[in-house]
Amino acid sequence: MSARFADLAGIDMESGVSEAGKPFCRIRATSADGTVILLGQLSPDDMRRYGLSALEVAEAADQDAAVLAAVRKLDLPDQMAAVVIRELRESRTHG
Repeated sequence: MSARFADLAGIDMESGVSEAGKPFCRIRATSADGTVILLGQLSPDDMRRYGLSALEVAEAADQDAAVLAAVRKLDLPDQMAAVVIRELRESRTHG
């Protein structure tokens, strides 16, 4: 399976309930040209887990950018930032 990357225009989420009374969350990702590139449903608990993960990833991206900016400000090679960012990622995932 090969990965395909597209510029995202947005990720839309909405709540729903089945005829049996079961809650669900619908997710739709659209590309910049309006094409739906992902459509699916999750349970509310799974949606909460993914939501928390999205916040954690956004924070990590900001931290990675801050490391790169600091390394560049000190006139150090970008490879130094890559090493630090890799170590930070490792510590985030393996605690």
